[in-house]
Parts: sequence; structure tokens; C-alpha cells
Amino acid sequence: AEELGRALDRAALLESEHEARLQAEAMERNAERLAAAATAGEVAAATVDEIVSLGADVVIVWGLGGAARVEALAASGLPEEVAGRIRNYPLDRGGLVPDAMTGRRLVAVESGEDYDARYPALAEERRRIGAESLAAVPLRTGRGDVIGAIFAAAGRRRWVTAGRRALLLGIAEQTGLALDRASLQADSERVSAADAFLVLVGESLERSTTSSGRARRLVDALAHERATFAAVHLVTES
Repeated sequence: AEELGRALDRAALLESEHEARLQAEAMERNAERLAAAATAGEVAAATVDEIVSLGADVVIVWGLGGAARVEALAASGLPEEVAGRIRNYPLDRGGLVPDAMTGRRLVAVESGEDYDARYPALAEERRRIGAESLAAVPLRTGRGDVIGAIFAAAGRRRWVTAGRRALLLGIAEQTGLALDRASLQADSERVSAADAFLVLVGESLERSTTSSGRARRLVDALAHERATFAAVHLVTES
């Protein structure tokens, strides 16, 4: 009996070490993918791919939008009739994602029956995607601000094991930082583009000495850089 106990302990230790190694490899692989992602969409798509590789059947990466809503940045495994309805999801509708974002923690449900009892208004939607094990984890910036969430679901019960919980939390931390970085980069590029446009307009206007000439150059610059149609109306004294 003592020998059997030691053998079981060794087997448990080996399994634990194997799981830890797989987690480390997954985290490293995800970090490499995120480092190569330049936009929020690319970050979200890389995260979806990584979680699908862990065995999830449905994955959505949500970004915080306006008016207390989240927007799907990337998704996998959603039936077409469901995907269109939840592209923009109001947080006051309830569910795992709002609970995870409000509670700032991973929220998981291990069976369809438990989910339906917890969120009866969403039971039909859960059945449509064929989910039996569901989880959501918030996405945070380095400052701790919640900027979205990851939703993952599998068609079998108890998919969210202790090991997968740790992985989801780690991937969510990486994704939140990468989304924040992509957002800051996008803001910087918008400011640079606006500054460049103002310089272009200024240089263009300097080349004309008449009001009509300047109006024409302004219209050309606006139509080329900012609008499909532009017009400048000059007021003349009668």
C-alpha cells in the first residue's frame, strides 16, 4: 500500500509538471502572437486562435464600446444566426461577460443546466451555440481599467479545469495589455494623420493668393484626404 501511494504521488507530480509545461508553452506562444499584432482586431484574432487550440468550441473577444456595450472584436464557432445578434452586446442584458467585467474576475459555469438556472433569459442562446461549459474573464489595461472580456465555451461539461482557468487568466492579462497598446498606437496614428493633414492644407493654401484659389485648393485637399464630397461657399458683397 505504501509503495502504491508513492507511485500515485509520483504520477500526480509528473502530471502536474506536464500541465505546467503546457501552460508555459501556451503563454509563450500567445505572447509571440500578440507581439506581432498591430491592431485591436489582430490582437483579438490571435487570442481567439489560442483559446480554440485549448479545446474551446466558441470564443469571443469583446472590447468595451460606447453606451455601456461591448463589441465583438473577433470570434470563432458562433452560428451565423447568433453572431449577428450579439455583435454588439448591451451590458445591462446580463450574462457571464457583464458579471466577469463588473466583478473583475473569472466567472465559469460547468453545465448547461446550471447556466440556464443562473441566466434563464439567455438559455435559448446557450442551447443554440451548443455550450455545456462556459467561462468569461475580464480584460484589463496595465492601469487596471476593464476594457473588455474573453468568453469561451465548450460542448462538454467541466471543460474549465483548474489548469484552463490559470491559462485563461494568463491569456486575458496578455490580451488586455496588447489591446491597450494597440489602442494607444491607433490614437497616436490618428493624431499624426490629423497633424499631417493640417500641414498639407496650410501648404496648399499658401500657394494661392485669391479667395477662390484657396477655396479650390481646400476642396481638393478635403476631397482627397477626408471626404467624398467637399464644398466651400464664398460670401460676396452684392
